[in-house]
Amino acid sequence: DQMLRHLDLMSSLLDKLATKASSESASQTITDAKTVVDTARVAVSVQAQKDYTITVTTETKIRLDAQTKRDQLHKDLMATRKLVIDAKQAVSNAFRLTKSGTKEATPSGQQ
Repeated sequence: DQMLRHLDLMSSLLDKLATKASSESASQTITDAKTVVDTARVAVSVQAQKDYTITVTTETKIRLDAQTKRDQLHKDLMATRKLVIDAKQAVSNAFRLTKSGTKEATPSGQQ
């Protein structure tokens, strides 16, 4: 839910920014950022639907079975989190580019 709230905020910021974009480059960057946000939103929705039910093979392996599922959950959450971070960076890049006019913004924020 928290990731979706962040993505909703990013989408609304991009919508507001789109009204202020004056150059074709800025408009394209905003469109690209919206695509990245939408991709992250789909990934978050898919992740929310996943089930990590622990299947106990034997009583002595319960800890190992639980650890396996926990590791898979952690791996999946980190992959989803990376997509949300990528969306945030794309939105930041769109803001930098729109603010700077026609100059291209780099991922590090230096122009």
